[in-house]
Amino acid sequence: MIKDIELKIDNHFKHLNDWEHINKWLSKTNAVLFGGAIRSIYFNQIPKDYDIVISPNTNCSYLELFPHKKNSFGGYKIKINNIYLDIWDLNITWAFREKYFKPSFANLLNTTFFNIESITYNLNNKNICNDGFIKSVKTNTLEINFKHNPHVELCLLRIMKFNLQGFNIGNSILEYIKEYYNDCKIQKIFEWQEKHYRKIFFNQEAIKLYFNEIIK
Repeated sequence: MIKDIELKIDNHFKHLNDWEHINKWLSKTNAVLFGGAIRSIYFNQIPKDYDIVISPNTNCSYLELFPHKKNSFGGYKIKINNIYLDIWDLNITWAFREKYFKPSFANLLNTTFFNIESITYNLNNKNICNDGFIKSVKTNTLEINFKHNPHVELCLLRIMKFNLQGFNIGNSILEYIKEYYNDCKIQKIFEWQEKHYRKIFFNQEAIKLYFNEIIK
C-alpha cells in the first residue's frame, strides 16, 4: 500500500500545473507534506490546499514573491494560480509550540487530529512515514489521533463532513463529540465552512440535527 501511495503522489505532482515554481525552492530545504492533502490524493481528489513543513530557519524570502499572507501558524499561506499552500517552520507547528511533543519531522505524525491524516511524505527523498493512515483506510473508520486542537468547532465540522461522505466514526470520535459539542457552537461550526473550505455544505439546522442525533 505504501508503494501505491507513493505512485499516486508522484503522479499527482507531475500533472499539477505551476508546481515547479515552488518545488525548486522546496528542494533546497527539508520539506515534508502531511495531513489532508495526502488523504485527498490517495482517494483521487483535488486537495483544497497543501500543508508543508520545512526545516527551521529556512530563508523564506522567495515565498514573498507570490501573493501571500501569514497563516495561523505564523508561516506563509500562498496562492500560485489555483494552488493553495500553507508552509511553515517545523518549530512553530502548533503542537510543538505548545510543548505537547518535541519538534521533529517524525513527530508530525502525532500532531494530526484524525488518524487518517497521520502520514507524511518527504518532498525531497519521497520517503513516506505513516502511523494511523493505512489502518484508517483499511477499516474506513475515523479515530482521533491527537485531540488537542485550538479550533474545536472546525474539528466538529470535519467530523460531520467526513462521516457524511461515508467514513465510519470510532469511539474516540463519539467521545470527543459528547465532550465538546453543544448547541452554542452551531454558529461557529457553520462559519468555519467558508473560512476553511471556501464554500458552504450545511446550514445551521442540518448541523444541529446531525450532532443532536449522535449525542441523544
